[in-house]
Amino acid sequence: MTQRKSLSIGLAALFACAAVSAQTPLTQKEYSLEEALQVAIERNLDIELQRVNIEASNISLQQTRTAYEPVVTNTTQTQTFDQEATNRNQGVSGQAISVETIDFNTTLSKQEDFGFSWQAQFNNNLRDSNEFFSLGETYTSTLSFGFEQKLLKGFSFDGEILRNNEFVARGNLEISEYDLQIQVANVLQQAENAYWDLVVALEKLDVTKQSLELAKQLYEQNKVKIEVGTLAPIELVNTEATIATREQELVASENAVRAAEDTLKKVLNLPPEDWTKTIKPRDRLVIEEIDLDFQKDLESAWSNRPELRKNNRQMENATLTKKLRRNELMPELNLTGGYFISGASAPVGATDEFGNPLLNENGELVVLEQSAYTDAIDKVSGFDFPGWRLALNLTWNPQNKQAKLNMAQANLDLRQREVEREQTKVNIMEEVRSANRELESNLKSIAANEKALKFRQENLKAEVQKFQNGLSTNYRVSEEQREVAAAESSLLEAKVSYMKAMVSYYKALGQLAKKRRINLN
Repeated sequence: MTQRKSLSIGLAALFACAAVSAQTPLTQKEYSLEEALQVAIERNLDIELQRVNIEASNISLQQTRTAYEPVVTNTTQTQTFDQEATNRNQGVSGQAISVETIDFNTTLSKQEDFGFSWQAQFNNNLRDSNEFFSLGETYTSTLSFGFEQKLLKGFSFDGEILRNNEFVARGNLEISEYDLQIQVANVLQQAENAYWDLVVALEKLDVTKQSLELAKQLYEQNKVKIEVGTLAPIELVNTEATIATREQELVASENAVRAAEDTLKKVLNLPPEDWTKTIKPRDRLVIEEIDLDFQKDLESAWSNRPELRKNNRQMENATLTKKLRRNELMPELNLTGGYFISGASAPVGATDEFGNPLLNENGELVVLEQSAYTDAIDKVSGFDFPGWRLALNLTWNPQNKQAKLNMAQANLDLRQREVEREQTKVNIMEEVRSANRELESNLKSIAANEKALKFRQENLKAEVQKFQNGLSTNYRVSEEQREVAAAESSLLEAKVSYMKAMVSYYKALGQLAKKRRINLN
Protein backbone atom coordinates (compact mmCIF):
# COMPACT_ATOMS: atom_id res chain seq x y z
CA MET A 1 0.00 0.00 0.00
CA THR A 2 2.81 2.34 0.93
CA GLN A 3 4.61 1.61 -2.36
CA ARG A 4 1.43 2.28 -4.39
CA LYS A 5 0.90 5.54 -2.54
CA SER A 6 4.51 6.59 -3.13
CA LEU A 7 4.20 5.67 -6.82
CA SER A 8 0.98 7.69 -7.15
CA ILE A 9 2.56 10.71 -5.50
CA GLY A 10 5.60 10.39 -7.76
CA LEU A 11 3.47 10.20 -10.93
CA ALA A 12 1.35 13.14 -9.79
CA ALA A 13 4.47 15.19 -9.17
CA LEU A 14 5.85 14.19 -12.59
CA PHE A 15 2.63 15.23 -14.39
CA ALA A 16 2.54 18.46 -12.40
CA CYS A 17 6.08 19.29 -13.44
CA ALA A 18 5.24 18.49 -17.06
CA ALA A 19 2.19 20.75 -16.91
CA VAL A 20 4.24 23.59 -15.44
CA SER A 21 6.92 23.10 -18.10
CA ALA A 22 4.25 23.21 -20.83
CA GLN A 23 2.83 26.45 -19.47
CA THR A 24 6.17 28.13 -18.76
CA PRO A 25 7.62 29.89 -21.83
CA LEU A 26 11.08 28.84 -22.94
CA THR A 27 13.74 31.22 -21.62
CA GLN A 28 16.63 29.62 -23.52
CA LYS A 29 17.17 28.81 -27.17
CA GLU A 30 19.89 26.52 -28.45
CA TYR A 31 21.65 27.04 -31.78
CA SER A 32 24.24 25.01 -33.56
CA LEU A 33 26.58 27.04 -35.75
CA GLU A 34 24.86 25.78 -38.90
CA GLU A 35 21.42 26.71 -37.54
CA ALA A 36 22.58 30.17 -36.50
CA LEU A 37 24.08 30.85 -39.93
CA GLN A 38 20.93 29.67 -41.71
CA VAL A 39 18.79 31.96 -39.54
CA ALA A 40 21.13 34.87 -40.31
CA ILE A 41 20.78 34.27 -44.05
CA GLU A 42 17.00 33.87 -43.91
CA ARG A 43 16.33 36.95 -41.75
CA ASN A 44 18.99 39.41 -42.91
CA LEU A 45 17.32 42.46 -44.43
CA ASP A 46 20.26 43.35 -46.70
CA ILE A 47 20.08 39.89 -48.24
CA GLU A 48 16.32 40.20 -48.65
CA LEU A 49 16.81 43.57 -50.36
CA GLN A 50 19.37 42.04 -52.70
CA ARG A 51 16.89 39.28 -53.59
CA VAL A 52 14.42 42.03 -54.53
CA ASN A 53 17.13 43.61 -56.71
CA ILE A 54 17.57 40.28 -58.49
CA GLU A 55 13.84 40.11 -59.22
CA ALA A 56 13.95 43.68 -60.54
CA SER A 57 16.92 42.82 -62.80
CA ASN A 58 15.05 39.79 -64.10
CA ILE A 59 12.03 41.94 -64.95
CA SER A 60 14.31 44.41 -66.74
CA LEU A 61 15.72 41.54 -68.80
CA GLN A 62 12.25 40.37 -69.78
CA GLN A 63 11.29 43.93 -70.75
CA THR A 64 14.10 44.06 -73.33
CA ARG A 65 12.55 41.13 -75.21
CA THR A 66 9.23 42.90 -75.71
CA ALA A 67 10.71 44.99 -78.54
CA TYR A 68 10.62 41.88 -80.77
CA GLU A 69 7.00 41.01 -80.10
CA PRO A 70 4.48 41.45 -82.95
CA VAL A 71 2.27 44.51 -82.56
CA VAL A 72 -1.28 44.79 -83.87
CA THR A 73 -2.78 48.27 -84.21
CA ASN A 74 -6.45 48.87 -85.02
CA THR A 75 -7.76 52.32 -85.85
CA THR A 76 -11.43 53.13 -86.32
CA GLN A 77 -12.34 56.70 -87.18
CA THR A 78 -15.45 58.53 -88.30
CA GLN A 79 -15.52 62.13 -89.46
CA THR A 80 -18.25 64.48 -90.60
CA PHE A 81 -17.74 68.07 -91.67
CA ASP A 82 -19.40 70.83 -93.74
CA GLN A 83 -17.62 73.17 -96.10
CA GLU A 84 -18.37 75.68 -98.82
CA ALA A 85 -18.09 74.60 -102.46
CA THR A 86 -14.95 75.97 -104.07
CA ASN A 87 -15.16 74.53 -107.60
CA ARG A 88 -17.73 73.28 -110.15
CA ASN A 89 -17.10 69.65 -109.23
CA GLN A 90 -18.28 70.37 -105.71
CA GLY A 91 -21.26 72.55 -106.58
CA VAL A 92 -22.49 76.08 -107.08
CA SER A 93 -20.44 78.83 -105.46
CA GLY A 94 -21.57 79.37 -101.90
CA GLN A 95 -23.31 75.98 -101.69
CA ALA A 96 -22.81 74.05 -98.43
CA ILE A 97 -21.17 70.69 -98.94
CA SER A 98 -21.39 67.83 -96.36
CA VAL A 99 -18.75 65.12 -96.26
CA GLU A 100 -18.79 61.97 -94.10
CA THR A 101 -15.92 59.47 -93.90
CA ILE A 102 -15.41 56.23 -91.96
CA ASP A 103 -11.99 54.55 -91.72
CA PHE A 104 -11.11 51.10 -90.38
CA ASN A 105 -7.42 50.26 -90.52
CA THR A 106 -5.41 47.31 -89.13
CA THR A 107 -1.62 47.11 -88.99
CA LEU A 108 0.61 44.16 -87.99
CA SER A 109 4.26 45.05 -87.44
CA LYS A 110 7.32 43.25 -86.07
CA GLN A 111 11.01 43.91 -85.48
CA GLU A 112 13.40 41.16 -86.59
CA ASP A 113 17.14 40.57 -86.31
CA PHE A 114 19.82 42.10 -88.56
CA GLY A 115 18.07 45.51 -88.45
CA PHE A 116 15.06 44.27 -90.43
CA SER A 117 11.44 45.23 -89.69
CA TRP A 118 8.20 44.67 -91.57
CA GLN A 119 4.54 45.55 -91.44
CA ALA A 120 1.29 44.50 -93.10
CA GLN A 121 -1.61 46.96 -93.41
CA PHE A 122 -5.23 46.54 -94.34
CA ASN A 123 -6.94 49.93 -94.80
CA ASN A 124 -10.61 50.52 -95.52
CA ASN A 125 -12.44 53.79 -96.21
CA LEU A 126 -16.09 54.78 -96.79
CA ARG A 127 -16.79 58.27 -98.16
CA ASP A 128 -20.18 59.90 -98.71
CA SER A 129 -20.82 63.48 -99.89
CA ASN A 130 -23.46 65.64 -101.51
CA GLU A 131 -20.96 67.28 -103.83
CA PHE A 132 -22.25 68.09 -107.34
CA PHE A 133 -20.42 65.28 -109.12
CA SER A 134 -20.39 62.89 -106.12
CA LEU A 135 -21.72 59.41 -106.80
CA GLY A 136 -22.64 58.89 -103.13
CA GLU A 137 -21.09 56.19 -100.96
CA THR A 138 -17.64 55.16 -102.18
CA TYR A 139 -15.60 52.26 -100.71
CA THR A 140 -11.81 51.97 -100.91
CA SER A 141 -9.68 49.04 -99.62
CA THR A 142 -5.90 48.66 -99.71
CA LEU A 143 -3.72 45.72 -98.65
CA SER A 144 -0.03 46.61 -98.37
CA PHE A 145 3.21 45.00 -97.21
CA GLY A 146 6.22 47.12 -96.27
CA PHE A 147 9.73 46.57 -94.92
CA GLU A 148 12.79 48.48 -93.76
CA GLN A 149 16.33 47.10 -93.78
CA LYS A 150 19.12 49.02 -92.09
CA LEU A 151 22.28 48.74 -94.19
CA LEU A 152 24.89 50.60 -92.10
CA LYS A 153 23.98 51.96 -88.67
CA GLY A 154 21.78 49.45 -86.90
CA PHE A 155 22.75 46.56 -89.21
CA SER A 156 24.77 43.59 -88.00
CA PHE A 157 24.73 39.82 -87.86
CA ASP A 158 26.04 40.15 -84.31
CA GLY A 159 23.10 39.93 -81.91
CA GLU A 160 25.16 41.65 -79.22
CA ILE A 161 24.79 44.89 -81.22
CA LEU A 162 21.16 44.72 -82.30
CA ARG A 163 19.99 43.28 -78.96
CA ASN A 164 22.48 45.19 -76.87
CA ASN A 165 19.90 46.07 -74.21
CA GLU A 166 19.01 42.41 -73.75
CA PHE A 167 22.62 41.26 -73.39
CA VAL A 168 23.47 44.09 -70.99
CA ALA A 169 20.34 43.37 -68.94
CA ARG A 170 21.32 39.70 -68.73
CA GLY A 171 24.73 40.80 -67.49
CA ASN A 172 23.11 43.07 -64.90
CA LEU A 173 21.07 40.10 -63.67
CA GLU A 174 24.25 38.08 -63.19
CA ILE A 175 25.85 41.05 -61.40
CA SER A 176 22.88 41.18 -59.01
CA GLU A 177 23.34 37.48 -58.27
CA TYR A 178 27.04 38.04 -57.56
CA ASP A 179 26.10 40.93 -55.24
CA LEU A 180 23.86 38.48 -53.36
CA GLN A 181 26.77 36.05 -52.97
CA ILE A 182 29.00 38.87 -51.70
CA GLN A 183 26.35 39.95 -49.21
CA VAL A 184 25.83 36.37 -48.04
CA ALA A 185 29.56 35.91 -47.42
CA ASN A 186 29.68 39.13 -45.37
CA VAL A 187 26.67 38.10 -43.29
CA LEU A 188 28.08 34.61 -42.72
CA GLN A 189 31.35 36.08 -41.51
CA GLN A 190 29.56 38.48 -39.14
CA ALA A 191 27.26 35.76 -37.81
CA GLU A 192 30.01 33.17 -37.29
CA ASN A 193 32.32 35.66 -35.58
CA ALA A 194 29.46 36.70 -33.28
CA TYR A 195 28.70 33.03 -32.57
CA TRP A 196 32.30 32.29 -31.55
CA ASP A 197 32.45 35.47 -29.48
CA LEU A 198 29.50 34.17 -27.49
CA VAL A 199 31.08 30.73 -27.16
CA VAL A 200 34.33 32.16 -25.81
CA ALA A 201 32.44 34.56 -23.50
CA LEU A 202 30.60 31.59 -21.99
CA GLU A 203 33.81 29.60 -21.59
CA LYS A 204 35.52 32.59 -19.97
CA LEU A 205 32.56 32.79 -17.62
CA ASP A 206 33.18 29.17 -16.66
CA VAL A 207 36.85 29.98 -16.06
CA THR A 208 35.86 32.89 -13.81
CA LYS A 209 33.45 30.69 -11.88
CA GLN A 210 36.16 28.05 -11.40
CA SER A 211 38.58 30.72 -10.23
CA LEU A 212 35.99 31.98 -7.71
CA GLU A 213 35.37 28.44 -6.53
CA LEU A 214 39.10 27.89 -5.96
CA ALA A 215 39.27 31.10 -3.95
CA LYS A 216 36.36 29.94 -1.81
CA GLN A 217 37.99 26.54 -1.26
CA LEU A 218 41.17 28.27 -0.14
CA TYR A 219 39.13 30.42 2.22
CA GLU A 220 37.54 27.35 3.81
CA GLN A 221 40.93 25.67 4.17
CA ASN A 222 42.30 28.78 5.89
CA LYS A 223 39.40 28.81 8.33
CA VAL A 224 40.20 25.23 9.33
CA LYS A 225 43.89 26.08 9.80
CA ILE A 226 43.01 29.11 11.90
CA GLU A 227 40.77 26.98 14.08
CA VAL A 228 43.54 24.44 14.72
CA GLY A 229 46.06 27.23 15.28
CA THR A 230 48.35 26.58 12.32
CA LEU A 231 47.54 29.87 10.55
CA ALA A 232 47.30 33.44 11.78
CA PRO A 233 43.79 35.01 11.54
CA ILE A 234 45.18 37.90 9.50
CA GLU A 235 45.72 35.50 6.59
CA LEU A 236 41.94 35.18 6.21
CA VAL A 237 41.69 38.82 5.14
CA ASN A 238 43.78 38.18 2.04
CA THR A 239 41.54 35.30 0.89
CA GLU A 240 38.43 37.43 1.50
CA ALA A 241 39.90 40.17 -0.69
CA THR A 242 40.67 37.57 -3.38
CA ILE A 243 37.05 36.32 -3.27
CA ALA A 244 35.78 39.89 -3.66
CA THR A 245 38.04 40.40 -6.69
CA ARG A 246 36.85 37.15 -8.26
CA GLU A 247 33.22 38.17 -7.71
CA GLN A 248 33.88 41.45 -9.54
CA GLU A 249 35.43 39.49 -12.40
CA LEU A 250 32.36 37.22 -12.44
CA VAL A 251 30.06 40.24 -12.82
CA ALA A 252 32.19 41.51 -15.72
CA SER A 253 32.16 38.06 -17.37
CA GLU A 254 28.39 37.79 -17.06
CA ASN A 255 28.00 41.22 -18.63
CA ALA A 256 30.33 40.17 -21.47
CA VAL A 257 28.12 37.13 -22.11
CA ARG A 258 24.99 39.30 -22.29
CA ALA A 259 26.74 41.74 -24.65
CA ALA A 260 27.89 38.86 -26.90
CA GLU A 261 24.34 37.46 -26.89
CA ASP A 262 22.89 40.80 -27.95
CA THR A 263 25.43 41.10 -30.76
CA LEU A 264 24.50 37.65 -32.06
CA LYS A 265 20.77 38.41 -31.75
CA LYS A 266 21.29 41.57 -33.79
CA VAL A 267 23.20 39.71 -36.52
CA LEU A 268 20.49 37.02 -36.60
CA ASN A 269 17.81 39.75 -36.67
CA LEU A 270 15.74 37.85 -34.10
CA PRO A 271 12.19 39.08 -33.36
CA PRO A 272 11.68 41.22 -30.21
CA GLU A 273 10.15 38.35 -28.22
CA ASP A 274 13.36 36.32 -28.63
CA TRP A 275 15.56 39.07 -27.18
CA THR A 276 14.43 38.15 -23.68
CA LYS A 277 15.68 34.58 -24.15
CA THR A 278 19.25 33.49 -23.62
CA ILE A 279 21.16 31.81 -26.44
CA LYS A 280 23.01 28.60 -25.80
CA PRO A 281 25.51 27.63 -28.50
CA ARG A 282 25.75 23.89 -29.05
CA ASP A 283 29.07 23.93 -30.92
CA ARG A 284 32.40 24.40 -29.17
CA LEU A 285 35.80 25.65 -30.25
CA VAL A 286 37.39 22.85 -32.28
CA ILE A 287 40.68 23.61 -33.96
CA GLU A 288 40.82 22.34 -37.55
CA GLU A 289 44.32 22.47 -38.98
CA ILE A 290 44.44 23.41 -42.65
CA ASP A 291 47.16 22.56 -45.15
CA LEU A 292 48.03 25.96 -46.55
CA ASP A 293 49.38 26.51 -50.06
CA PHE A 294 49.33 30.19 -50.99
CA GLN A 295 49.56 29.75 -54.76
CA LYS A 296 46.88 27.07 -54.79
CA ASP A 297 44.67 29.11 -52.49
CA LEU A 298 45.12 32.21 -54.68
CA GLU A 299 44.08 30.33 -57.82
CA SER A 300 41.04 28.99 -55.98
CA ALA A 301 40.11 32.50 -54.85
CA TRP A 302 40.42 33.93 -58.35
CA SER A 303 38.15 31.16 -59.62
CA ASN A 304 35.49 31.35 -56.90
CA ARG A 305 35.31 34.90 -55.56
CA PRO A 306 32.04 36.56 -56.66
CA GLU A 307 33.74 39.99 -56.58
CA LEU A 308 36.04 38.96 -59.42
CA ARG A 309 33.23 37.31 -61.36
CA LYS A 310 31.24 40.51 -60.96
CA ASN A 311 34.17 42.53 -62.36
CA ASN A 312 34.44 40.14 -65.31
CA ARG A 313 30.74 40.55 -66.09
CA GLN A 314 31.01 44.32 -65.80
CA MET A 315 33.86 44.22 -68.32
CA GLU A 316 31.71 42.13 -70.68
CA ASN A 317 28.90 44.68 -70.39
CA ALA A 318 31.33 47.51 -71.09
CA THR A 319 32.60 45.63 -74.14
CA LEU A 320 29.04 45.16 -75.39
CA THR A 321 28.36 48.86 -75.03
CA LYS A 322 31.56 49.69 -76.89
CA LYS A 323 30.50 47.48 -79.82
CA LEU A 324 27.16 49.31 -79.96
CA ARG A 325 28.82 52.74 -79.87
CA ARG A 326 31.15 51.74 -82.71
CA ASN A 327 28.14 50.79 -84.83
CA GLU A 328 26.53 54.16 -84.07
CA LEU A 329 29.48 55.97 -85.66
CA MET A 330 28.34 54.88 -89.16
CA PRO A 331 25.89 56.88 -91.30
CA GLU A 332 22.30 55.71 -91.41
CA LEU A 333 21.43 54.07 -94.73
CA ASN A 334 18.04 52.36 -94.86
CA LEU A 335 16.35 50.47 -97.66
CA THR A 336 12.57 50.65 -97.56
CA GLY A 337 10.05 49.07 -99.88
CA GLY A 338 6.57 47.73 -100.19
CA TYR A 339 3.94 46.05 -102.28
CA PHE A 340 0.30 47.06 -102.23
CA ILE A 341 -3.00 46.13 -103.82
CA SER A 342 -6.00 48.46 -103.90
CA GLY A 343 -9.62 48.23 -104.85
CA ALA A 344 -12.54 50.64 -104.93
CA SER A 345 -16.28 50.52 -105.39
CA ALA A 346 -18.41 53.53 -106.46
CA PRO A 347 -22.05 53.88 -107.61
CA VAL A 348 -22.66 53.60 -111.38
CA GLY A 349 -24.12 56.85 -112.77
CA ALA A 350 -26.26 57.34 -115.93
CA THR A 351 -24.80 59.24 -118.87
CA ASP A 352 -26.18 60.75 -122.05
CA GLU A 353 -25.19 59.83 -125.58
CA PHE A 354 -22.14 62.06 -125.28
CA GLY A 355 -20.97 60.47 -122.01
CA ASN A 356 -22.01 63.38 -119.85
CA PRO A 357 -23.58 62.64 -116.45
CA LEU A 358 -27.40 62.75 -116.36
CA LEU A 359 -28.99 64.88 -113.69
CA ASN A 360 -32.46 64.63 -112.20
CA GLU A 361 -34.82 67.54 -111.55
CA ASN A 362 -32.94 68.35 -108.29
CA GLY A 363 -29.64 68.64 -110.09
CA GLU A 364 -28.34 65.33 -108.65
CA LEU A 365 -26.67 62.59 -110.59
CA VAL A 366 -28.87 59.72 -111.68
CA VAL A 367 -27.45 56.54 -110.03
CA LEU A 368 -28.09 53.31 -111.86
CA GLU A 369 -26.37 50.96 -109.34
CA GLN A 370 -25.25 51.56 -105.73
CA SER A 371 -21.70 50.65 -104.61
CA ALA A 372 -20.88 47.67 -102.32
CA TYR A 373 -17.96 47.06 -99.96
CA THR A 374 -17.59 43.51 -101.26
CA ASP A 375 -16.79 44.89 -104.73
CA ALA A 376 -13.72 46.66 -103.31
CA ILE A 377 -12.63 43.51 -101.49
CA ASP A 378 -13.05 41.43 -104.66
CA LYS A 379 -10.74 43.77 -106.55
CA VAL A 380 -8.11 43.50 -103.79
CA SER A 381 -8.29 39.71 -103.69
CA GLY A 382 -8.12 39.60 -107.47
CA PHE A 383 -4.91 41.69 -107.54
CA ASP A 384 -6.63 44.01 -110.01
CA PHE A 385 -4.64 47.15 -109.13
CA PRO A 386 -1.15 46.22 -107.76
CA GLY A 387 1.73 48.58 -107.10
CA TRP A 388 5.12 48.69 -105.46
CA ARG A 389 7.63 51.16 -104.09
CA LEU A 390 11.35 51.12 -103.23
CA ALA A 391 13.43 53.83 -101.54
CA LEU A 392 16.97 54.28 -100.30
CA ASN A 393 17.31 56.82 -97.45
CA LEU A 394 20.69 58.20 -96.36
CA THR A 395 21.15 60.23 -93.19
CA TRP A 396 24.66 61.46 -92.57
CA ASN A 397 26.00 63.72 -89.86
CA PRO A 398 29.46 64.90 -91.01
CA GLN A 399 30.58 65.72 -87.47
CA ASN A 400 28.56 63.12 -85.55
CA LYS A 401 29.96 64.57 -82.33
CA GLN A 402 27.45 62.86 -80.04
CA ALA A 403 28.33 59.42 -81.37
CA LYS A 404 32.06 60.16 -81.04
CA LEU A 405 31.61 61.31 -77.44
CA ASN A 406 29.58 58.16 -76.70
CA MET A 407 32.40 56.07 -78.14
CA ALA A 408 34.98 57.90 -76.01
CA GLN A 409 32.85 57.34 -72.91
CA ALA A 410 32.54 53.65 -73.76
CA ASN A 411 36.33 53.37 -74.00
CA LEU A 412 36.72 55.06 -70.62
CA ASP A 413 34.12 52.79 -69.03
CA LEU A 414 35.89 49.71 -70.34
CA ARG A 415 39.25 50.96 -69.08
CA GLN A 416 37.70 51.70 -65.70
CA ARG A 417 36.36 48.15 -65.46
CA GLU A 418 39.77 46.75 -66.41
CA VAL A 419 41.45 48.76 -63.63
CA GLU A 420 38.79 47.72 -61.13
CA ARG A 421 39.35 44.08 -62.06
CA GLU A 422 43.09 44.35 -61.50
CA GLN A 423 42.47 46.16 -58.23
CA THR A 424 40.10 43.39 -57.12
CA LYS A 425 42.72 40.75 -57.92
CA VAL A 426 45.28 42.60 -55.80
CA ASN A 427 42.81 42.91 -52.91
CA ILE A 428 41.96 39.22 -53.12
CA MET A 429 45.65 38.30 -53.18
CA GLU A 430 46.21 40.40 -50.04
CA GLU A 431 43.20 38.81 -48.31
CA VAL A 432 44.38 35.29 -49.09
CA ARG A 433 47.91 36.11 -47.96
CA SER A 434 46.62 37.71 -44.76
CA ALA A 435 44.32 34.76 -44.05
CA ASN A 436 47.22 32.32 -44.52
CA ARG A 437 49.41 34.36 -42.22
CA GLU A 438 46.74 34.71 -39.53
CA LEU A 439 46.03 30.98 -39.51
CA GLU A 440 49.71 30.15 -39.12
CA SER A 441 50.22 32.80 -36.44
CA ASN A 442 47.16 31.84 -34.41
CA LEU A 443 48.00 28.14 -34.60
CA LYS A 444 51.41 28.91 -33.12
CA SER A 445 49.76 31.13 -30.53
CA ILE A 446 47.46 28.26 -29.48
CA ALA A 447 50.45 25.95 -29.01
CA ALA A 448 52.32 28.58 -26.99
CA ASN A 449 49.30 29.31 -24.79
CA GLU A 450 48.68 25.61 -24.18
CA LYS A 451 52.29 25.28 -23.03
CA ALA A 452 51.99 28.38 -20.83
CA LEU A 453 48.76 27.07 -19.28
CA LYS A 454 50.39 23.74 -18.52
CA PHE A 455 53.29 25.47 -16.73
CA ARG A 456 50.91 27.74 -14.79
CA GLN A 457 48.87 24.76 -13.65
CA GLU A 458 52.03 22.99 -12.49
CA ASN A 459 53.18 26.13 -10.66
CA LEU A 460 49.79 26.38 -8.94
CA LYS A 461 49.95 22.75 -7.88
CA ALA A 462 53.44 23.25 -6.46
CA GLU A 463 52.48 26.47 -4.71
CA VAL A 464 49.46 24.82 -3.07
CA GLN A 465 51.65 21.97 -1.85
CA LYS A 466 54.18 24.45 -0.41
CA PHE A 467 51.36 26.35 1.27
CA GLN A 468 50.06 23.19 2.87
CA ASN A 469 53.57 22.56 4.22
CA GLY A 470 53.81 26.11 5.55
CA LEU A 471 56.37 27.19 2.96
CA SER A 472 54.16 29.66 1.07
CA THR A 473 51.45 32.27 1.68
CA ASN A 474 47.83 32.89 0.72
CA TYR A 475 48.98 35.73 -1.49
CA ARG A 476 51.23 33.49 -3.57
CA VAL A 477 48.53 30.85 -3.98
CA SER A 478 45.98 33.50 -5.00
CA GLU A 479 48.45 34.96 -7.51
CA GLU A 480 49.06 31.54 -9.06
CA GLN A 481 45.31 30.95 -9.28
CA ARG A 482 44.93 34.31 -11.05
CA GLU A 483 47.77 33.43 -13.46
CA VAL A 484 46.09 30.11 -14.31
CA ALA A 485 42.79 31.87 -15.01
CA ALA A 486 44.61 34.44 -17.17
CA ALA A 487 46.40 31.65 -19.08
CA GLU A 488 43.09 29.87 -19.70
CA SER A 489 41.56 33.11 -20.99
CA SER A 490 44.55 33.73 -23.26
CA LEU A 491 44.19 30.21 -24.67
CA LEU A 492 40.51 30.83 -25.37
CA GLU A 493 41.35 34.13 -27.09
CA ALA A 494 43.92 32.36 -29.26
CA LYS A 495 41.40 29.68 -30.20
CA VAL A 496 38.64 32.12 -31.09
CA SER A 497 41.13 34.20 -33.10
CA TYR A 498 42.01 31.05 -35.04
CA MET A 499 38.32 30.30 -35.68
CA LYS A 500 37.79 33.85 -36.98
CA ALA A 501 40.93 33.56 -39.12
CA MET A 502 39.52 30.33 -40.57
CA VAL A 503 36.28 32.15 -41.43
CA SER A 504 38.32 34.87 -43.16
CA TYR A 505 40.31 32.18 -44.97
CA TYR A 506 37.27 30.45 -46.44
CA LYS A 507 35.71 33.80 -47.28
CA ALA A 508 38.92 34.89 -49.04
CA LEU A 509 38.78 31.68 -51.10
CA GLY A 510 35.08 32.22 -51.94
CA GLN A 511 34.14 28.95 -50.24
CA LEU A 512 32.51 30.08 -46.99
CA ALA A 513 28.88 29.39 -48.00
CA LYS A 514 29.86 25.99 -49.42
CA LYS A 515 31.87 25.03 -46.35
CA ARG A 516 29.00 25.99 -44.07
CA ARG A 517 26.47 24.16 -46.28
CA ILE A 518 24.31 27.25 -46.77
CA ASN A 519 21.48 26.91 -49.27
CA LEU A 520 20.62 30.22 -50.96
CA ASN A 521 17.42 28.96 -52.65
